[in-house]
Amino acid sequence: MNTILSYTADRISFLMLLPLLFVWNIGFCQEKPLNVVFETTFDKPDEIDNWKVSGRVKAVEKDGRHVLRIVNGQVIIKLPEAQLRGKSVTVRCKVKAKSVSTPLYGWTGVKVMLHTSLPWDDMWPQADLPVGTYDWKDAEIKSIIPFETDSVELVLGLQDVTGKLWIDSLQVFCEEEITKIELDPDLQKPFTMGGDRMRYRGVMVPTLLADSDLYELAKWNANLIRWQITSNGFSFSAEELTHKESYYRMVDLALRRGDEIIALCEKLGIKVVIDLHELPGGQYNGTSVNTLFKDKEWQDVFRKVWKQIAERYKNNSTVVGYDLANEPIEGSVPDGVMNWYQLATATAMDIRAIDKQHSIIFEGSPRGLLEALCTLRPIPVPGMVYSLHYYSPARFTLQNIDKETEYISYPGNIDGHEWNIETIRKSMQAVIRWQKKYKTHVYVGEFSAIRWAPAQSAYYYMNDCITLFEEAGWDWSYHAFREWSGWSVEYGNRRSDDKPSVEVTERKRLLLKYFSKNVQ
Repeated sequence: MNTILSYTADRISFLMLLPLLFVWNIGFCQEKPLNVVFETTFDKPDEIDNWKVSGRVKAVEKDGRHVLRIVNGQVIIKLPEAQLRGKSVTVRCKVKAKSVSTPLYGWTGVKVMLHTSLPWDDMWPQADLPVGTYDWKDAEIKSIIPFETDSVELVLGLQDVTGKLWIDSLQVFCEEEITKIELDPDLQKPFTMGGDRMRYRGVMVPTLLADSDLYELAKWNANLIRWQITSNGFSFSAEELTHKESYYRMVDLALRRGDEIIALCEKLGIKVVIDLHELPGGQYNGTSVNTLFKDKEWQDVFRKVWKQIAERYKNNSTVVGYDLANEPIEGSVPDGVMNWYQLATATAMDIRAIDKQHSIIFEGSPRGLLEALCTLRPIPVPGMVYSLHYYSPARFTLQNIDKETEYISYPGNIDGHEWNIETIRKSMQAVIRWQKKYKTHVYVGEFSAIRWAPAQSAYYYMNDCITLFEEAGWDWSYHAFREWSGWSVEYGNRRSDDKPSVEVTERKRLLLKYFSKNVQ
């Protein structure tokens, strides 16, 4: 999870930017053959008759080209789901806008979006496009279409805003089926985090976790912390952290506290995952995309930081893994800049040149979602662990963080889908298939539900998640321990609770139950 309150809107549109990742040989990116499944230059006005249209939509000539003009409306184009299931899909077009109003919510506005309908949920990956007035610019969506997909639609236009939009050169293409991608057998040897057979069950903790909190966590029998490197607790402004020297200084200050935490963890028998939670460069132009994927210099900073961390902890047995980037969002990557898969591969190779023993943990883009793992060929570096963050359905797990609106229960019907343990199990199947094919190790770096979900809903959700993580043999860390009260299992179920509960909550009792397995 990024900051405590910063991205409710992003999470509610939690599948807005599913990634497409190209096959890599070590050092070079090679695109696979493309299969165009739909394209148009809008030079046939009658083709609009085959689409769902709202508002004023017309094929016109503008700037010497045939384009689609949309005024206060949308177009929905049905795509051939049978050709897309199990494949990586890219949508590309050119977009021009005039006087598009500011949307009330972050997920509305200018839409170049895929709508993928699954039996248990819907995915809405979309291009990150501005409002206002601007000349022609490229728009791109990269996504995976799960095997279980019922239907796929392409949505173009304006949602809950006014203005004019022009679209040109629309193309949808896919690559080969994910299950047909093969990996070097030498890299398919079974591997566990930390290189041992221990099961890890723990929590995520803040940068400046107090010693007394660690002693308490040891009493709970947690055997792992995911410790985050952030600026929280330090006196850095957001503007300062856009300067490289300030970012290096922040990392150095965090690692000094990290040294103390890791030393105490060694004494208490708790292992540590180091999580680079605050990525170099921050967010790009106020969007959810990381500047890391727009600027090569920030990628150099990223690699330098990880080489320093690897050098610092290469002989430390309390550290079990390096979590390369928390919930990365790459968006459209410019020429001369590595995409996330390429950058992670290069960084993993940097680390392996220094440190041969610690696990290297990879989260997919965007946001470490489980769907993101199924889009990639495993990274060709030994000792990789693949991490996901589970907050589905976000309408439930992140409800009422910014303000009180509707309260949603679990299990139950959420946005038209029945959510229960079987729904969660179905949503995990693609990752389990991918894991079995490539013999990878999976670690759930974060999962949670807001504590004020109705009645014991958060407990029921956590219980179902942990049951299935255990069933799958995945290591896990709960989000979060003594970071923010909204996620705390020590606080009660009411939003108004402003201090820990005197009675042990059911959510805490659940964690204690599973942590007790760490000492059996």
